[in-house]
Amino acid sequence: MLRKLLHAAATIVVFVALATIALQVLCTKAYADAGILTLKFNFTTALADVLPSSTGALRDRDLLEDLQDGARSALNAAATRVADAASLAESAISSAAAAAPSLEEYVPRNCSLGTMRFCVGYKQDVNCSDLPLNLSSLLPEGVQELPGPVQDAIRDRAEALSQLAESSTRFPAFSVPATLISGLVLMSIVATLSLSLAFGRPQVVTRVFGRLKAVPRALALLALGLMCCSPFVLLGVILDIILRAAGELPSWVGVELGEACRLGFAALACALVLTFISAAAPSAAVHRPGEDAKGKE
Repeated sequence: MLRKLLHAAATIVVFVALATIALQVLCTKAYADAGILTLKFNFTTALADVLPSSTGALRDRDLLEDLQDGARSALNAAATRVADAASLAESAISSAAAAAPSLEEYVPRNCSLGTMRFCVGYKQDVNCSDLPLNLSSLLPEGVQELPGPVQDAIRDRAEALSQLAESSTRFPAFSVPATLISGLVLMSIVATLSLSLAFGRPQVVTRVFGRLKAVPRALALLALGLMCCSPFVLLGVILDIILRAAGELPSWVGVELGEACRLGFAALACALVLTFISAAAPSAAVHRPGEDAKGKE
């Protein structure tokens, strides 16, 4: 009797933990937009090698001034043209450098991947759309107003995120809420079966599995449990693929793991534990037919 109670208690505790985790992910609104992953990046910093340096411009200007002073008497006209060229170059550099602050108005600062949507954050606004992740949303129309080289550089940086986008589109029909709900329903069947085997009620369940010997019965229950927890396995696989893709992003992209992602792996762990608990039910609590007759003899 003690073994039956321990088995039933373990089944109830693990299933309650699984249900709590799944309901927390489903009911927390914040997880819908930023529960799995958050990417923080600064395109203006990443474009530092594209935008000219103002200190370099000053250094070039000082050099030109020295050359002008050294050859003023003999090359006055030529020095004047050089000074004009330097002024034009400095003006172009200032214009290009002025593009850096304007980038903040057009390009995103972060991107968050949630259980239902992904959101792109700008300086003044946040745009959200349904999954899967679409890189075109990282390149708003305002980018076309920037200089050509800057546009190309931004597109190159955005392409660095293509692997993450591909990982999120690998399973186009995948939905975190639907996966959690279906997995929770299936695992409730496993928990009910485990409790039925522990207490021998209803008898139809006991008769069906009582016809099998201990090892085949445990293997059958294990196979059934693994099939029922397959939604959580799928969830874990997809989350792992996304995390691997995020780990290979460039150094200028900061990656923050969301709480829903951690809870997803915790739900998978609970589902697997419940599967093995149910597989242990026959050897712990199932009464085999014929044992009473042998006892009376």
